[in-house]
Amino acid sequence: MLHPHHLEREPTLRAGREAPAAQAVALPKPSAAEAEPAISPWALAAAVAGNVLAGGFLLGVLLMAPLMLQRVMSLL
Repeated sequence: MLHPHHLEREPTLRAGREAPAAQAVALPKPSAAEAEPAISPWALAAAVAGNVLAGGFLLGVLLMAPLMLQRVMSLL
């Protein structure tokens, strides 16, 4: 459905004919048996492992920051 101000500017649409680009193409839907899974199990495992490693790194940085700050302040 087009907004009324589009119909005022486009004479072919005002006449009731839709432009060829506006027509939708219906694609066939695959059955549930043919459908691919949304994400492969290996990709999911890799994403989880990456998140665990990144979380561990950030936790280590946060835990070590006070010790490093203390060491730097003692040098000054």
